[in-house]
Amino acid sequence: MADVNRTNIFTESTITCDSVLAVAGFLKCLYESKFGCFMDEMKLHKLMYFAQRESYIMGDRPLFKAVFYGWKYGPVLKEIRNIFKDGDIDTLNESRVSDYTKQVVQETLKYYGSWDSWKLSSLSHGELSWKNSRIGIRLSESSDNPMRDEDIKLDAKRVMDFRKNKEPVIAV
Repeated sequence: MADVNRTNIFTESTITCDSVLAVAGFLKCLYESKFGCFMDEMKLHKLMYFAQRESYIMGDRPLFKAVFYGWKYGPVLKEIRNIFKDGDIDTLNESRVSDYTKQVVQETLKYYGSWDSWKLSSLSHGELSWKNSRIGIRLSESSDNPMRDEDIKLDAKRVMDFRKNKEPVIAV
C-alpha cells in the first residue's frame, strides 16, 4: 500500500465524522478479514485510539466524535465497552464509512494491526494523552478520567515528527 499523503487533504467544508460504532465495525471487519482471526475487546479499543491519533496525523481532525478514558490498560471507549459488556459484539459489523475513514483505518492496521493486545496496551501507556488522564493515579488503580483531544493531537504531532525525521522522539 502506498503511503497516504500526510497533508490535510480535506477542507473544512467536506469534514464529517463517521460514528464511533461505524468506525469500530469497519475496523473490526477489515482486521478479521486481513489477519484471519477474531479481534478481542482490548485490541479494538487500542486500535481505535491509534486510528483516532492517525486521523490527526493524516487530516488534522478527529476520525469520530467520542471520548476515550484512561483506564488501567490504556484508552477505552465506553460505547465499545458497553457493546462487549452486553454481549452485542455481532452488532459491530462492516459499516459504510467514508473514504477518509477507510484510508485512516488501513494506515492504522499497516502500523499496528500485527501487534498483540498487550503490546498495544503497553504502547498506549507511553502516550501523553493517557499519562495526563492518569495524573495522581497508580498504574494498578482503575480510573474513569477522560483523555483530552488536545493531548491526542500532541501525541499525533510527536509521531508525525518521528516519521518525518526517522529519529527517536521521546514522549514527554
